[in-house]
Amino acid sequence: MNPLGYPELALLAGLGLVAGILNTLAGGGSMLLVPTMIFFGIPATAANASLRPAILMQGLFGLVGFRRAGILDRSFLRSVLPLALPVLPGALLGAYLVARRIDDRVYELILALVLGVLALLSLRARRGTGPARTRPGPVQALILFGVGLYGGFIQIGVGFVLASALIIGRWSRMAEVHAAKVAIVFCYTIAVLPIFLDAGLVVWPAAAALILGQSGGGFLGAQLAGRLPDRLLRLVYVGAMLAFALALAIRALW
Repeated sequence: MNPLGYPELALLAGLGLVAGILNTLAGGGSMLLVPTMIFFGIPATAANASLRPAILMQGLFGLVGFRRAGILDRSFLRSVLPLALPVLPGALLGAYLVARRIDDRVYELILALVLGVLALLSLRARRGTGPARTRPGPVQALILFGVGLYGGFIQIGVGFVLASALIIGRWSRMAEVHAAKVAIVFCYTIAVLPIFLDAGLVVWPAAAALILGQSGGGFLGAQLAGRLPDRLLRLVYVGAMLAFALALAIRALW
């Protein structure tokens, strides 16, 4: 692996800012970062691991931004905790997982199809009157476990699936959906980061550049989520998810 110079680190920081905003308002920002790091000579597994410290700081600054926007308080966090609990064991298993993966093209086509369906369901989902405050049922807990498994193993695109699960669960406003999503990802990243650190996979120059960019992006994204109209936030989310699904389908079929 070639050492990263200042131009590469500056580009990663800039892309990290964009990815942080995109991850907070929708998802898929990591798709900008992992291919870039691989292009710079960082192995895919190390690129995946090097995202994790930045995802943690993005979440921390995002939560601060949501609190300043008046969306996140103790009551809100208590409503999110029962949803975070099933995600944690899945994320830990995903981070530890050593298994043969399916063909990348098949996987990307499946993910593109799933995201397209989730986008349609998100548009049609009825809005609730407030955040869900009951414990998840067995089916929802299993879905959240699967989200954690995917997030711990790959991370790219997990925000779309997690946010869709919350939308379909009838959380009321997109700003609350994004705040809950950021809180849950932050929780499981705390759990899985030591695994990647212990494996020695984190490339710290790249991780530091991403931390710089994604911390600012997480905060700015949260501020935007608190100010933009709910309908616009929903359209941004669905549009980004469909664009992500289309990009996966094109790359898989090319």
